[in-house]
Amino acid sequence: MYKRQAQTQRLNEANALASGAYFAGHSLGEYTALAALGNIFDLEAVIDIVYSRGSAMGSLVPRDAEGNSDYGMGALRPNMIGVGPEEVEAYVAGVAQDSGEFLEIVNYNIKGQQYSVAGTKRGLKVLAERAGAVHERAYVPVPGIDVPFHSRVLRSGVADFAAKLDELLPARIDVDALERRYVPNLVARPFELTQDFIDAVRAEVPADDRASQDALAALDPAAMDRSDVARVLLIQLLAWQFASPVRWIETQELLFGKVEQIIEVGLASSPTLTNLATRSLAVAGIPEGTIRVLNVERDQEQVMLADVSEAPAAEPAPESLSLIHISEPTRL
Repeated sequence: MYKRQAQTQRLNEANALASGAYFAGHSLGEYTALAALGNIFDLEAVIDIVYSRGSAMGSLVPRDAEGNSDYGMGALRPNMIGVGPEEVEAYVAGVAQDSGEFLEIVNYNIKGQQYSVAGTKRGLKVLAERAGAVHERAYVPVPGIDVPFHSRVLRSGVADFAAKLDELLPARIDVDALERRYVPNLVARPFELTQDFIDAVRAEVPADDRASQDALAALDPAAMDRSDVARVLLIQLLAWQFASPVRWIETQELLFGKVEQIIEVGLASSPTLTNLATRSLAVAGIPEGTIRVLNVERDQEQVMLADVSEAPAAEPAPESLSLIHISEPTRL
């Protein structure tokens, strides 16, 4: 997290960021993105929120006397077993129904090719056996994860986490830094102070969560202070993010239709989102080179414009750059 903040600061100092660039973060990376580009959190607040988020997630999962939970996670590659993109959810739901166990897609990463599935250990075992019977590499367990991140199992912790966000978010929100730039995981569309956007957020919140539904229903972007509306939306977007799937396929598809260049702020040794974007461009049939995909550390000279002898005559257009932040590879 510290390194990603520093990387973004260097980009700003080098004037390597286009004005109005889109930004998004995968899971935990959404907080880093908001801190670095949304002018929402300082580093101390981000650390506090991320710690609270992790503690909340961990506390919601029952454990035995040795501290073991009954949950795990794995990566499903449906293209290896003849399951199309529109059939993946039904396939996983079918395994859950047949096994009588909990299974849920929690990261939508590459259309038709990569989905993270959280579930009980027995449910994941059945999924692995069924997919593995068709292709031995169709299901790959993700080691070291024993919490069903981004799943409905964690919904009971949303209210407490929303209260923590309310405590730590600044009283005033820099709306201009967010509007039409920030792409939240929960809705996979640019942040807006419009009734349509509010309705999109409400659609992701369970109808029986009256506190969240009432808070969103009370918003009137035409009559209320813009900062107040943005603050309520941020609390709901981030509180429900940890109990809802990461919609990265939709986020990438949105960006592919709007940008000329994507920069991942993350480690060269683990360019996770760079790889996801590169593979997703190929899946979408977008010719190589149409959209440049760079990692800020691996491709430093290109990102910092140090690979050209003269600066460009004019600044790039506002939609010519997308900045993507990455979560830790094993922390969702």
